[in-house]
Amino acid sequence: MSRAEAVTALAVRLLPSCGSVERAWAAAVALLGWYLRSEGSAAQSVWSPGGDTEEWRRVVTQVLSGEPVASVRCPVLTDEQTAWILEHYPMTVAATE
Repeated sequence: MSRAEAVTALAVRLLPSCGSVERAWAAAVALLGWYLRSEGSAAQSVWSPGGDTEEWRRVVTQVLSGEPVASVRCPVLTDEQTAWILEHYPMTVAATE
């Protein structure tokens, strides 16, 4: 699964609890960026999963492997973090490749 597909799949699963497409997209980018931190993703610098590390690792692993994932709660991102992610990772497929 490409990064674009993974972000989109995560955003869809997060949408019911995030309240907006923009916040769901930002949360998905932050989750994938944190998971792929070894690649130096800029998104991971604005968000940390806190005590839910294992849960998020499991969810992202499932999404990347193409497994179905039930809806999950939206990560806690501030408005500033959300705005930063959306500025640097706009809601386009090309931005995540």
